[in-house]
Amino acid sequence: MKVVLVTGLPGVGKTTIIKEAMKRINFTYINAGDIVSSFLKMDRDKILDLYIKSPSLYRKMQDILKKAIKKRAKGLTIVDTHLLFYKNNILIPGVTRDFVNNLNVRAVTYIYAPPKLILERRKKDKRKRPEININDLEKWLTLSMNMLIPILFEEKIVKIIENIELEKAVNEFIEFVTSL
Repeated sequence: MKVVLVTGLPGVGKTTIIKEAMKRINFTYINAGDIVSSFLKMDRDKILDLYIKSPSLYRKMQDILKKAIKKRAKGLTIVDTHLLFYKNNILIPGVTRDFVNNLNVRAVTYIYAPPKLILERRKKDKRKRPEININDLEKWLTLSMNMLIPILFEEKIVKIIENIELEKAVNEFIEFVTSL
């Protein structure tokens, strides 16, 4: 089993790239947010509020998520997730060192796009996403990029893919995950 985490800010195009890649190569796809949302039977934004109020719930959900991913993972497994959640100047890790090591993650793909492009995509997105201004988005982007450093210290490969042109990003993603 080869587990690859795909991360990036909400609206950067992670899920779009993954779904386009699924049309061309075979892999198991797991959306971490869907697992948590389904388990708690609540909207993702409300879950963040719960995590802020109850760190123990956050730790419990990390354990549930690890077990669910281990149970579903087969062959090349792509996990769509976030390194970091940001809400009202509060940071919540999406991925911890324990999470990366416990799942035997082979690599992390970080999807990047310029903040203005992310804001444009978020406005067009059919999912309800909380409003965010450019300054907070830039702060979130910097913080999430910094979260990649500890992953490198865990001897994991990190691939940064710029998603400005979808086809190019999908091809780069496919080339990377199939080379592992």
